[in-house]
Amino acid sequence: MYMKPANIIVILDPILGQLVKILDFGITKFLNSSTLLKTKRFYVTLPYCSLEKLEGVDLGSRSDIYSLAVMMFEMLTGQKPWQTETECFAGWYKAHLFEKPRVIARVNRYVQNPQQLNN
Repeated sequence: MYMKPANIIVILDPILGQLVKILDFGITKFLNSSTLLKTKRFYVTLPYCSLEKLEGVDLGSRSDIYSLAVMMFEMLTGQKPWQTETECFAGWYKAHLFEKPRVIARVNRYVQNPQQLNN
């Protein structure tokens, strides 16, 4: 499982107010485990996938943290940390290998955040 916007919903709780829920923990892997193990295929949304995941290495929760950071960048700026030439696997792989992610303040100058967040 990896994080992506489609896996997150906000619901209203009568007592607690707004709650953020994470959906689809490993359901795809569970339902397709025999196919995944035999073919080493994985199903991802490329913009939120870590380089290691693109290379087929399973990092567990570290990949989820990476994906969450990509989503946070997008929530703050309205754009993704990388701009790719194409939306295909090769475009995202090339971006992860050879480009540094953009800096939040340069993408959206109206976002004021601590330097630690940029780091």
